[in-house]
Amino acid sequence: MLVPQLPLASIEFVDGSGNLAHMQIRLKSEVTAASALDALAALAATIAPMTDCAITAIMVRYYRLADPRTPPPGTERASTTGALIFDCADEGEYAILRVPAINSDFVRVDGAGAGVLLDVDSAPLAALIDLLVDGLACNPFASDIVELSAAYVQLVP
Repeated sequence: MLVPQLPLASIEFVDGSGNLAHMQIRLKSEVTAASALDALAALAATIAPMTDCAITAIMVRYYRLADPRTPPPGTERASTTGALIFDCADEGEYAILRVPAINSDFVRVDGAGAGVLLDVDSAPLAALIDLLVDGLACNPFASDIVELSAAYVQLVP
């Protein structure tokens, strides 16, 4: 079961040497994302005159944690990822989603691309692709994901 946690607000800073720092604070559970960001912007503006750092970002993280925590079901290392490359609505733009420790059951075992390409026809991968293509996600430049371009195993250091 995934249990909701208190939202985590963060203000990120950089000093004159390029060193990064951050400040975090928990928010009340009933705070909406929009009001949290507005309040965090006001907090950052209040803190700005007190620091010799530049404020580079504010963010709010809403999340849930597994309780009880369960051990991983397989033995794959997190660095063995399933890389899904998507074309986006804006020409020449793409998005990448990496699934850590991709289970070998989702890797093609025969034919062209055996051992490298992911089996995008498997029900779980097809469902994931449909979720992303059907309007859930975009790339970092807000260009909508429109179709899968490639899916393969990638070792990430």
